[in-house]
Amino acid sequence: MSQRFYTELAEFHDLFFPKDRIVGEIAFVRAELDELASPNATVLELGCGTGRYLAELASCGFVPCGIDLSGAMLRIARERLPSATLIEGDFTAPGVMRCVGPCRLVLALSVVMMYVPDITTVQAVCRSVFDRLNPRGLFVFDLWKWRPATRGSLFRRYNSPGLATTATRAIEWIPEGTTLVSRDCFVLENRDTTHVVFDEHRLALFDVGELTEVLSQCGFTVEVRNGFTAERFKFADEKPVFLCRRG
Repeated sequence: MSQRFYTELAEFHDLFFPKDRIVGEIAFVRAELDELASPNATVLELGCGTGRYLAELASCGFVPCGIDLSGAMLRIARERLPSATLIEGDFTAPGVMRCVGPCRLVLALSVVMMYVPDITTVQAVCRSVFDRLNPRGLFVFDLWKWRPATRGSLFRRYNSPGLATTATRAIEWIPEGTTLVSRDCFVLENRDTTHVVFDEHRLALFDVGELTEVLSQCGFTVEVRNGFTAERFKFADEKPVFLCRRG
C-alpha cells in the first residue's frame, strides 16, 4: 500500500475529513458508553493519524493514547495533543498495544481495520484489544459502506474556511476477489500553486458475519449498526459499525 496520503499530504489530511463528521461519530460513541466521560478513562485509537478523534475525546475528559505508522501524521497529532501517549508503529504487530495501560474505549474509525490484511491478523488484533480493555470496555470500528461487485468512482471537493486551499479527491475502486483496490487522485490548489498526488490503497473486504464470529470467539459481545445510528445493520451495501463490548 502506498503511504503518500499519510506522508506527503499529512499537513492537508484533515481537509478531506470535515469536523462535523468527527464530532458526530464521537457523539455516537460516547452515547454507547456506560459512563460518558471520566478523567480516569483511557481511550486508545488504532491508526490515530493526526489525532482528531482523540482531541474530541480529550475535550470530554478522556486520557488519549494512539498508535499510527506515519511519523508525519503523528507530528501533527503531538502538536494537537502534547500530553497524549502517541506511539509510532504497526498496531497489528505483536506486543505493540502492551505499551498502553487498561482502556475504557478502543477506536479504529475511518475504516482502519480494512487495512489489516487478513482475518487471521484481525483475530490477533481483536485479542490484543480485548486484553487492553477494562471490564465493560467498548471497542468500536467501522467498514467502508461499499461492498461492490463492480468497479465505481467518486469525485468530491472540499473547502476549508480557515485555509486558502481547495482540496479535490477523485477515487476509483476496483474489487479484486476479497480485496478492494482504491486508486486516489488528490489535488490541492491555492492562489500560487497546484499540488497533485496519486495514491493506491488495498482494503480487505471482510464479511460481516465472519467478523462477528471472530469477535465473539475473542470474548466480545457484538452488535453491528447501520452507520453511526441506532438502526441495526441489515444489508451488504450499508456501512457496518461494530460495537464490541467486553463483559
